[in-house]
Amino acid sequence: MGSPEREAIDAPPVHLVEVELSGVDAGGQPTTLTLTPSAPAPVDGSRALSTTSLRITFDRFLLPGEAIRQAICLQPSAEPVPVLQQCTMGVFLEPSYDPVFRRITYRLPASATLVPDTKYWLTVLAPTETSPFGVRAFDGAPFEANVVLQFTTAAMDPPGGPVDPALDEAAQRAASEELFCAASACVASCAVDDQLCIDKCPVSKSLTIGCGGCHGPMELGAAVMGLDLSGVERIPAMIGRVANQTQTGEQADEADLRPRRFGRAMPHVDPGNAGNSYLLYKMLASPIYTRMAAAAGLAPGEIDRLRASVVVGLPMPPYDLYAAPQSSLEALSAWISTGAETPACP
Repeated sequence: MGSPEREAIDAPPVHLVEVELSGVDAGGQPTTLTLTPSAPAPVDGSRALSTTSLRITFDRFLLPGEAIRQAICLQPSAEPVPVLQQCTMGVFLEPSYDPVFRRITYRLPASATLVPDTKYWLTVLAPTETSPFGVRAFDGAPFEANVVLQFTTAAMDPPGGPVDPALDEAAQRAASEELFCAASACVASCAVDDQLCIDKCPVSKSLTIGCGGCHGPMELGAAVMGLDLSGVERIPAMIGRVANQTQTGEQADEADLRPRRFGRAMPHVDPGNAGNSYLLYKMLASPIYTRMAAAAGLAPGEIDRLRASVVVGLPMPPYDLYAAPQSSLEALSAWISTGAETPACP
């Protein structure tokens, strides 16, 4: 792992996999627009909703501190944007990074919309010597080069179309509590008779079922690395606490929320920041992740790079039998991103 200021980075650059938007097809039916570097604009007459979010997926795990609104420019103008400073008509968007999909989702503020029947240009930025803003991998490797895509908004959004605005504080808390206790969207993705899948959906259950075997009761000396996940009441204790395996450097027991070196003094769970939560990376380092749909487009050798520089020891859990399904990992990541609330569940 290198530093862009001090030494060359011996790692492959980041590439864009795809950008997804909610929209309507030429016949006015709901659809998903998928843009890629090789197909940068729709050719079938599809248009984006004025309320769409932008879901941007990359081939590498990202440096969460650079997965920010300044990493892109969305504007209703064809003027080139080589660096952020030339994004003169940029739309204000709120980002959220999900390591499970290596995806940054950019959402409009509540009640804001794009202009109907208007062409937009999206530039995903690579950092340069003159402008530091742009996407980087967790090890500092930069986005290879700017990518420009375009789409046009629908003249009118269909009634009842999907709306995906940024959540306010109250809505985030409600979403986080639901994911902790129920995770109904995850449950709906399980087969009706797949009780193991259903049980691994709520975060309150998935952590104890998948990890409680190794991270047992503290009182019995069974809490490996000092982490006790033997019961739901033990989960709050790890939130904001530095993971033992990341304790390096001065004041290593104090969580570093924006470390110069990714992975140093990383919390088990950093509320609101799934990209800086060691617990999630311990699960993503499992071989089973590479067989999930979420890993589509993952750069070759990425799990090896993650384990060599960030994730120490065995993945969580160490065996596929106890591993969380993709829908459970999605719920865990969303729970962290929305604040990692731990209410008393019914």
